[in-house]
Amino acid sequence: MAQSTPPNPPLPPITKGLEFEFALLWRFDSDDRGGKVEFPVEGNTGIHNGYIVVARDKLPEYESNWIEYLDGLKAARRGVYELLSKNGVDVHEPDYEKEERDLVFPVDPSLRWSMNTVNPRYHRWNVVPETMVDKFRLDQLDLKGTPFHAVDVELTSPAMTNGKEADDEIVRVVKLITDNLVYFVHEKCGFHVHVGQGPTMWAMEHLRKMAAVCYAMEIWFDDLHPEHRRTNDEFCPSLFKKSRLSQGMKGELANDYARRGVTPLFVDFPSMGPNPKVTLQEAWKELNDAGTAQAIHNLLPWPCAYNLTHVGGEAKGTVEFRQAAGTMNEVWAVHWSNLVCGLIDWARRATDDEVSELLLNGELVQAGAKKTYTVDDLIRKTLNLPEIADYIKGTTPDERATPRVTGQQAEWRKDENFEYDLIGPNMKPRANWP
Repeated sequence: MAQSTPPNPPLPPITKGLEFEFALLWRFDSDDRGGKVEFPVEGNTGIHNGYIVVARDKLPEYESNWIEYLDGLKAARRGVYELLSKNGVDVHEPDYEKEERDLVFPVDPSLRWSMNTVNPRYHRWNVVPETMVDKFRLDQLDLKGTPFHAVDVELTSPAMTNGKEADDEIVRVVKLITDNLVYFVHEKCGFHVHVGQGPTMWAMEHLRKMAAVCYAMEIWFDDLHPEHRRTNDEFCPSLFKKSRLSQGMKGELANDYARRGVTPLFVDFPSMGPNPKVTLQEAWKELNDAGTAQAIHNLLPWPCAYNLTHVGGEAKGTVEFRQAAGTMNEVWAVHWSNLVCGLIDWARRATDDEVSELLLNGELVQAGAKKTYTVDDLIRKTLNLPEIADYIKGTTPDERATPRVTGQQAEWRKDENFEYDLIGPNMKPRANWP
Protein backbone atom coordinates (compact mmCIF):
# COMPACT_ATOMS: atom_id res chain seq x y z
CA MET A 1 0.00 0.00 0.00
CA ALA A 2 1.43 3.40 -1.03
CA GLN A 3 2.45 5.68 1.79
CA SER A 4 0.29 8.81 2.01
CA THR A 5 1.91 12.25 1.72
CA PRO A 6 1.79 14.13 5.03
CA PRO A 7 -0.30 17.31 4.86
CA ASN A 8 1.48 20.64 4.66
CA PRO A 9 1.74 22.36 8.06
CA PRO A 10 -0.69 25.26 8.52
CA LEU A 11 0.69 28.66 7.61
CA PRO A 12 1.03 31.35 10.29
CA PRO A 13 -1.83 33.86 10.46
CA ILE A 14 -1.51 37.06 8.45
CA THR A 15 -0.82 40.21 10.48
CA LYS A 16 -1.11 43.86 9.53
CA GLY A 17 0.12 47.24 10.73
CA LEU A 18 -1.47 50.48 9.52
CA GLU A 19 -0.03 53.99 9.16
CA PHE A 20 -2.38 56.99 8.93
CA GLU A 21 -1.00 60.42 7.96
CA PHE A 22 -3.02 63.57 8.58
CA ALA A 23 -2.99 67.11 9.97
CA LEU A 24 -4.94 68.53 12.91
CA LEU A 25 -5.76 72.03 14.11
CA TRP A 26 -4.48 73.42 17.40
CA ARG A 27 -4.12 76.78 19.13
CA PHE A 28 -2.78 78.22 22.36
CA ASP A 29 -5.27 78.98 25.13
CA SER A 30 -4.15 82.64 25.25
CA ASP A 31 -2.61 85.17 22.91
CA ASP A 32 0.43 85.77 25.11
CA ARG A 33 2.20 84.13 28.03
CA GLY A 34 0.49 85.33 31.19
CA GLY A 35 -2.39 86.76 29.16
CA LYS A 36 -6.11 86.18 29.39
CA VAL A 37 -7.00 82.50 29.01
CA GLU A 38 -9.78 82.18 26.43
CA PHE A 39 -10.26 78.42 26.60
CA PRO A 40 -9.28 76.90 29.97
CA VAL A 41 -8.00 73.31 29.93
CA GLU A 42 -7.56 70.97 32.88
CA GLY A 43 -4.07 69.75 32.02
CA ASN A 44 -1.56 70.81 29.41
CA THR A 45 -4.00 70.25 26.55
CA GLY A 46 -7.71 69.98 25.90
CA ILE A 47 -10.16 69.78 23.00
CA HIS A 48 -12.55 72.61 22.14
CA ASN A 49 -14.93 72.50 19.17
CA GLY A 50 -12.77 70.00 17.35
CA TYR A 51 -9.35 71.56 17.76
CA ILE A 52 -6.64 70.96 20.35
CA VAL A 53 -6.00 73.74 22.86
CA VAL A 54 -2.50 73.98 24.38
CA ALA A 55 -1.99 75.73 27.75
CA ARG A 56 0.72 78.26 26.88
CA ASP A 57 1.77 79.03 30.47
CA LYS A 58 2.38 75.33 31.20
CA LEU A 59 5.09 75.08 28.55
CA PRO A 60 8.75 75.77 29.44
CA GLU A 61 9.46 79.49 29.18
CA TYR A 62 11.80 80.61 26.42
CA GLU A 63 12.71 83.95 24.91
CA SER A 64 12.17 82.47 21.45
CA ASN A 65 8.60 82.39 20.10
CA TRP A 66 9.76 79.75 17.62
CA ILE A 67 10.81 77.32 20.36
CA GLU A 68 7.52 77.97 22.14
CA TYR A 69 5.71 77.14 18.91
CA LEU A 70 7.69 73.88 18.53
CA ASP A 71 6.79 72.95 22.10
CA GLY A 72 3.18 73.71 21.21
CA LEU A 73 3.38 71.25 18.30
CA LYS A 74 4.65 68.53 20.63
CA ALA A 75 1.92 69.29 23.15
CA ALA A 76 -0.73 69.14 20.41
CA ARG A 77 0.44 65.68 19.35
CA ARG A 78 0.41 64.65 22.97
CA GLY A 79 -3.22 65.78 23.03
CA VAL A 80 -3.96 63.05 20.48
CA TYR A 81 -2.23 60.50 22.72
CA GLU A 82 -4.31 61.69 25.70
CA LEU A 83 -7.55 61.41 23.70
CA LEU A 84 -6.77 57.81 22.76
CA SER A 85 -5.38 56.81 26.14
CA LYS A 86 -8.30 58.08 28.18
CA ASN A 87 -10.64 56.12 25.91
CA GLY A 88 -8.89 52.83 26.62
CA VAL A 89 -6.64 52.53 23.57
CA ASP A 90 -3.29 50.78 24.16
CA VAL A 91 -0.99 53.58 22.98
CA HIS A 92 2.65 54.24 23.81
CA GLU A 93 3.21 57.40 25.83
CA PRO A 94 5.23 59.64 23.49
CA ASP A 95 8.60 61.20 24.29
CA TYR A 96 9.13 63.88 21.67
CA GLU A 97 12.36 65.10 23.29
CA LYS A 98 14.30 62.03 22.13
CA GLU A 99 15.48 61.01 18.70
CA GLU A 100 13.57 58.04 17.33
CA ARG A 101 16.65 55.82 17.48
CA ASP A 102 16.97 56.52 21.23
CA LEU A 103 13.42 55.56 22.16
CA VAL A 104 12.93 52.54 24.40
CA PHE A 105 9.52 50.85 24.36
CA PRO A 106 8.32 48.85 27.37
CA VAL A 107 7.67 45.15 26.86
CA ASP A 108 4.35 43.84 28.17
CA PRO A 109 3.62 40.21 27.20
CA SER A 110 0.02 40.60 28.37
CA LEU A 111 -0.82 42.95 25.47
CA ARG A 112 -3.07 41.20 22.95
CA TRP A 113 -0.82 41.88 19.93
CA SER A 114 2.57 41.37 21.60
CA MET A 115 2.99 37.86 20.15
CA ASN A 116 2.98 39.24 16.58
CA THR A 117 6.39 40.96 16.60
CA VAL A 118 9.64 40.99 18.54
CA ASN A 119 9.69 44.80 18.24
CA PRO A 120 7.80 46.26 21.26
CA ARG A 121 7.21 49.49 19.36
CA TYR A 122 4.49 47.67 17.43
CA HIS A 123 2.78 46.18 20.48
CA ARG A 124 0.73 49.39 20.87
CA TRP A 125 -0.50 52.33 18.84
CA ASN A 126 1.90 55.27 18.36
CA VAL A 127 1.36 59.01 17.80
CA VAL A 128 4.44 60.44 16.06
CA PRO A 129 5.41 63.34 13.76
CA GLU A 130 5.11 62.85 10.00
CA THR A 131 7.69 64.89 8.11
CA MET A 132 5.88 64.90 4.76
CA VAL A 133 2.69 66.22 6.30
CA ASP A 134 4.76 68.78 8.20
CA LYS A 135 6.58 69.88 5.05
CA PHE A 136 3.42 70.61 3.10
CA ARG A 137 0.83 71.49 5.71
CA LEU A 138 1.03 75.25 5.09
CA ASP A 139 0.55 74.74 1.35
CA GLN A 140 -2.98 73.55 1.97
CA LEU A 141 -4.07 75.31 5.14
CA ASP A 142 -4.13 79.10 5.00
CA LEU A 143 -4.04 79.96 8.71
CA LYS A 144 -2.38 83.38 8.56
CA GLY A 145 -4.16 85.97 10.63
CA THR A 146 -5.88 83.34 12.76
CA PRO A 147 -4.91 81.85 16.14
CA PHE A 148 -4.78 78.39 14.58
CA HIS A 149 -1.82 76.19 13.69
CA ALA A 150 -1.64 72.81 11.97
CA VAL A 151 0.17 69.84 13.46
CA ASP A 152 1.44 66.87 11.48
CA VAL A 153 0.56 63.43 12.84
CA GLU A 154 1.31 59.85 11.91
CA LEU A 155 -0.83 57.33 13.76
CA THR A 156 0.59 53.80 13.59
CA SER A 157 -1.19 50.67 14.75
CA PRO A 158 0.18 47.60 16.51
CA ALA A 159 1.01 44.52 14.45
CA MET A 160 -2.51 43.06 14.58
CA THR A 161 -3.70 39.60 13.59
CA ASN A 162 -5.88 40.16 10.53
CA GLY A 163 -9.54 39.57 11.38
CA LYS A 164 -12.63 41.07 12.98
CA GLU A 165 -10.93 42.01 16.25
CA ALA A 166 -8.32 44.04 14.37
CA ASP A 167 -10.95 45.63 12.12
CA ASP A 168 -13.08 46.65 15.12
CA GLU A 169 -10.00 48.21 16.71
CA ILE A 170 -9.21 50.18 13.54
CA VAL A 171 -12.76 51.54 13.36
CA ARG A 172 -12.79 52.46 17.05
CA VAL A 173 -9.46 54.31 16.99
CA VAL A 174 -10.04 56.17 13.73
CA LYS A 175 -13.50 57.29 14.85
CA LEU A 176 -12.05 58.62 18.10
CA ILE A 177 -10.01 60.97 15.93
CA THR A 178 -12.67 61.87 13.38
CA ASP A 179 -15.50 62.25 15.91
CA ASN A 180 -13.50 64.58 18.16
CA LEU A 181 -11.06 66.54 16.02
CA VAL A 182 -10.97 68.68 12.89
CA TYR A 183 -8.61 66.78 10.60
CA PHE A 184 -7.22 67.20 7.10
CA VAL A 185 -5.90 64.57 4.71
CA HIS A 186 -4.28 66.36 1.77
CA GLU A 187 -2.58 64.99 -1.32
CA LYS A 188 0.82 64.61 0.33
CA CYS A 189 -0.62 62.15 2.88
CA GLY A 190 -0.47 58.40 2.40
CA PHE A 191 -2.13 55.40 4.00
CA HIS A 192 0.35 52.54 4.33
CA VAL A 193 -0.31 48.93 5.30
CA HIS A 194 2.42 46.51 6.41
CA VAL A 195 1.50 42.85 5.89
CA GLY A 196 3.40 40.07 7.67
CA GLN A 197 2.87 36.69 9.28
CA GLY A 198 3.62 37.61 12.86
CA PRO A 199 7.20 36.91 13.99
CA THR A 200 7.61 34.11 11.42
CA MET A 201 9.95 34.86 8.54
CA TRP A 202 8.70 34.29 4.99
CA ALA A 203 9.76 31.11 3.20
CA MET A 204 11.64 31.95 -0.01
CA GLU A 205 9.19 29.96 -2.15
CA HIS A 206 6.38 32.12 -0.76
CA LEU A 207 8.39 35.31 -1.04
CA ARG A 208 9.07 34.81 -4.74
CA LYS A 209 5.36 34.33 -5.46
CA MET A 210 4.41 37.32 -3.31
CA ALA A 211 6.95 39.48 -5.13
CA ALA A 212 5.64 38.41 -8.55
CA VAL A 213 2.04 39.11 -7.57
CA CYS A 214 2.92 42.51 -6.08
CA TYR A 215 4.92 43.35 -9.20
CA ALA A 216 1.83 42.86 -11.36
CA MET A 217 -0.75 44.45 -9.06
CA GLU A 218 -0.58 48.03 -10.33
CA ILE A 219 -2.21 46.79 -13.54
CA TRP A 220 -5.41 46.32 -11.53
CA PHE A 221 -4.95 48.31 -8.33
CA ASP A 222 -4.08 51.65 -9.98
CA ASP A 223 -7.77 52.22 -10.67
CA LEU A 224 -8.62 51.86 -6.97
CA HIS A 225 -6.69 55.01 -6.03
CA PRO A 226 -6.93 58.72 -6.90
CA GLU A 227 -4.93 59.94 -9.86
CA HIS A 228 -2.23 61.58 -7.75
CA ARG A 229 -1.19 58.18 -6.32
CA ARG A 230 -0.85 56.42 -9.69
CA THR A 231 2.22 58.18 -11.08
CA ASN A 232 3.89 59.52 -7.95
CA ASP A 233 7.67 59.22 -8.16
CA GLU A 234 8.08 61.00 -4.83
CA PHE A 235 6.08 58.81 -2.44
CA CYS A 236 5.16 55.60 -4.28
CA PRO A 237 7.05 55.04 -7.56
CA SER A 238 5.69 52.33 -9.78
CA LEU A 239 7.10 48.89 -8.95
CA PHE A 240 5.86 47.70 -12.33
CA LYS A 241 7.52 50.50 -14.34
CA LYS A 242 10.30 52.00 -12.22
CA SER A 243 11.95 49.14 -10.30
CA ARG A 244 15.32 47.64 -11.22
CA LEU A 245 13.48 44.46 -12.26
CA SER A 246 11.24 46.37 -14.67
CA GLN A 247 14.31 48.03 -16.19
CA GLY A 248 15.99 44.70 -16.92
CA MET A 249 18.05 43.68 -13.85
CA LYS A 250 18.60 39.91 -13.80
CA GLY A 251 18.03 37.68 -10.80
CA GLU A 252 21.64 36.44 -10.92
CA LEU A 253 22.99 40.00 -10.76
CA ALA A 254 20.71 40.69 -7.79
CA ASN A 255 22.12 37.55 -6.14
CA ASP A 256 25.67 38.72 -6.81
CA TYR A 257 25.02 42.08 -5.15
CA ALA A 258 23.50 40.26 -2.18
CA ARG A 259 26.44 37.83 -1.86
CA ARG A 260 28.97 40.67 -1.89
CA GLY A 261 26.91 42.81 0.50
CA VAL A 262 26.87 45.60 -2.07
CA THR A 263 23.89 47.91 -2.51
CA PRO A 264 23.08 48.59 -6.18
CA LEU A 265 23.26 52.14 -7.42
CA PHE A 266 20.52 54.50 -6.25
CA VAL A 267 17.34 54.24 -8.28
CA ASP A 268 16.57 57.59 -9.90
CA PHE A 269 12.87 56.97 -10.42
CA PRO A 270 11.99 60.15 -12.40
CA SER A 271 14.73 59.46 -14.97
CA MET A 272 13.38 56.01 -15.83
CA GLY A 273 11.24 55.44 -18.88
CA PRO A 274 7.44 55.16 -18.63
CA ASN A 275 7.26 51.49 -19.64
CA PRO A 276 8.71 48.25 -18.29
CA LYS A 277 11.41 46.55 -20.35
CA VAL A 278 10.38 43.03 -19.36
CA THR A 279 7.11 41.12 -19.57
CA LEU A 280 5.39 39.79 -16.46
CA GLN A 281 6.42 36.25 -17.34
CA GLU A 282 10.05 37.35 -17.78
CA ALA A 283 9.90 39.13 -14.43
CA TRP A 284 8.54 35.94 -12.82
CA LYS A 285 11.56 34.03 -14.16
CA GLU A 286 14.04 36.54 -12.70
CA LEU A 287 12.28 36.47 -9.32
CA ASN A 288 12.49 32.68 -9.33
CA ASP A 289 16.25 33.04 -9.86
CA ALA A 290 16.56 35.29 -6.78
CA GLY A 291 18.07 33.26 -3.96
CA THR A 292 17.54 35.51 -0.93
CA ALA A 293 15.23 38.18 0.44
CA GLN A 294 18.01 40.73 -0.15
CA ALA A 295 18.21 39.74 -3.81
CA ILE A 296 14.47 40.33 -4.17
CA HIS A 297 14.90 43.72 -2.50
CA ASN A 298 17.68 44.51 -4.99
CA LEU A 299 15.23 43.81 -7.82
CA LEU A 300 12.30 45.64 -6.18
CA PRO A 301 13.75 48.55 -4.17
CA TRP A 302 12.31 50.96 -1.64
CA PRO A 303 10.15 53.08 -1.73
CA CYS A 304 8.05 51.68 -4.56
CA ALA A 305 4.27 51.45 -4.32
CA TYR A 306 4.61 47.86 -3.11
CA ASN A 307 7.68 47.74 -0.92
CA LEU A 308 9.57 44.54 -0.10
CA THR A 309 12.45 46.23 1.72
CA HIS A 310 11.55 44.78 5.11
CA VAL A 311 10.75 41.18 4.17
CA GLY A 312 14.08 39.82 5.39
CA GLY A 313 14.11 41.77 8.65
CA GLU A 314 13.39 40.07 11.96
CA ALA A 315 12.01 43.22 13.59
CA LYS A 316 9.60 44.09 10.78
CA GLY A 317 9.36 41.29 8.23
CA THR A 318 6.56 42.82 6.18
CA VAL A 319 5.45 43.76 2.71
CA GLU A 320 4.51 47.45 2.73
CA PHE A 321 1.65 48.66 0.53
CA ARG A 322 2.33 52.39 0.00
CA GLN A 323 0.11 53.35 -2.93
CA ALA A 324 -3.15 54.20 -1.15
CA ALA A 325 -3.92 57.89 -0.69
CA GLY A 326 -4.17 59.31 2.80
CA THR A 327 -7.56 58.62 4.34
CA MET A 328 -9.42 58.77 7.62
CA ASN A 329 -12.31 56.80 6.14
CA GLU A 330 -12.42 53.88 8.56
CA VAL A 331 -14.51 51.72 6.20
CA TRP A 332 -11.97 51.99 3.39
CA ALA A 333 -9.08 51.54 5.86
CA VAL A 334 -10.55 48.20 6.88
CA HIS A 335 -11.36 47.09 3.33
CA TRP A 336 -8.01 48.10 1.82
CA SER A 337 -6.04 46.47 4.63
CA ASN A 338 -8.11 43.29 4.28
CA LEU A 339 -7.64 43.35 0.51
CA VAL A 340 -3.84 43.51 0.64
CA CYS A 341 -3.78 40.90 3.43
CA GLY A 342 -5.95 38.65 1.27
CA LEU A 343 -3.66 39.22 -1.70
CA ILE A 344 -0.53 38.19 0.23
CA ASP A 345 -2.30 35.20 1.77
CA TRP A 346 -3.42 34.06 -1.68
CA ALA A 347 0.08 34.52 -3.13
CA ARG A 348 1.84 32.47 -0.46
CA ARG A 349 -0.69 29.62 -0.94
CA ALA A 350 -0.86 29.73 -4.74
CA THR A 351 0.80 27.17 -6.98
CA ASP A 352 3.33 28.29 -9.58
CA ASP A 353 0.72 27.59 -12.26
CA GLU A 354 -1.82 29.84 -10.52
CA VAL A 355 0.72 32.66 -10.30
CA SER A 356 1.59 32.20 -13.98
CA GLU A 357 -2.10 32.34 -14.92
CA LEU A 358 -2.52 35.60 -12.98
CA LEU A 359 0.50 37.10 -14.74
CA LEU A 360 -0.82 35.96 -18.12
CA ASN A 361 -4.11 37.72 -17.36
CA GLY A 362 -2.08 40.81 -16.50
CA GLU A 363 -0.34 40.70 -19.86
CA LEU A 364 -3.71 40.47 -21.62
CA VAL A 365 -4.93 43.52 -19.70
CA GLN A 366 -1.71 45.33 -20.66
CA ALA A 367 -2.39 44.49 -24.29
CA GLY A 368 -5.74 46.28 -24.09
CA ALA A 369 -8.09 43.40 -23.28
CA LYS A 370 -9.25 45.02 -20.04
CA LYS A 371 -12.52 43.11 -19.93
CA THR A 372 -10.66 39.80 -19.98
CA TYR A 373 -9.85 39.89 -16.27
CA THR A 374 -10.94 42.94 -14.30
CA VAL A 375 -10.07 44.13 -10.82
CA ASP A 376 -13.54 42.94 -9.81
CA ASP A 377 -12.67 39.46 -11.12
CA LEU A 378 -9.44 39.53 -9.15
CA ILE A 379 -11.04 40.58 -5.86
CA ARG A 380 -14.33 38.72 -6.15
CA LYS A 381 -13.31 35.47 -7.84
CA THR A 382 -9.61 34.91 -7.25
CA LEU A 383 -9.25 36.37 -3.75
CA ASN A 384 -12.85 35.51 -2.76
CA LEU A 385 -13.50 38.90 -1.12
CA PRO A 386 -16.99 39.80 -2.41
CA GLU A 387 -17.77 42.34 0.35
CA ILE A 388 -14.71 44.38 -0.61
CA ALA A 389 -15.57 44.07 -4.31
CA ASP A 390 -19.10 45.37 -3.61
CA TYR A 391 -17.77 48.35 -1.64
CA ILE A 392 -15.33 49.28 -4.40
CA LYS A 393 -18.04 48.93 -7.04
CA GLY A 394 -20.25 51.40 -5.15
CA THR A 395 -17.61 54.08 -4.46
CA THR A 396 -15.08 56.22 -6.32
CA PRO A 397 -11.35 56.52 -5.52
CA ASP A 398 -11.87 60.04 -4.18
CA GLU A 399 -14.75 58.94 -1.97
CA ARG A 400 -12.61 56.19 -0.53
CA ALA A 401 -9.65 58.49 0.09
CA THR A 402 -11.68 61.45 1.34
CA PRO A 403 -14.15 60.60 4.10
CA ARG A 404 -17.58 62.11 4.30
CA VAL A 405 -17.36 65.19 6.50
CA THR A 406 -19.72 65.94 9.35
CA GLY A 407 -20.06 68.36 12.21
CA GLN A 408 -17.15 70.74 12.74
CA GLN A 409 -15.23 69.21 9.84
CA ALA A 410 -18.09 69.96 7.45
CA GLU A 411 -18.45 73.54 8.67
CA TRP A 412 -14.74 74.14 8.23
CA ARG A 413 -14.72 72.87 4.66
CA LYS A 414 -17.96 74.61 3.67
CA ASP A 415 -16.58 78.03 4.56
CA GLU A 416 -17.22 80.58 1.84
CA ASN A 417 -13.47 81.25 1.65
CA PHE A 418 -12.78 77.66 0.62
CA GLU A 419 -10.93 77.80 -2.68
CA TYR A 420 -8.53 75.85 -4.88
CA ASP A 421 -5.19 76.84 -6.25
CA LEU A 422 -2.46 75.08 -8.20
CA ILE A 423 -1.09 73.41 -5.07
CA GLY A 424 -4.33 72.07 -3.71
CA PRO A 425 -7.33 73.08 -1.65
CA ASN A 426 -6.74 76.01 0.68
CA MET A 427 -9.05 75.59 3.67
CA LYS A 428 -9.54 78.86 5.52
CA PRO A 429 -11.21 79.27 8.90
CA ARG A 430 -14.64 80.81 9.16
CA ALA A 431 -14.63 84.39 10.41
CA ASN A 432 -16.85 83.34 13.33
CA TRP A 433 -14.86 80.23 14.29
CA PRO A 434 -15.21 79.80 18.09
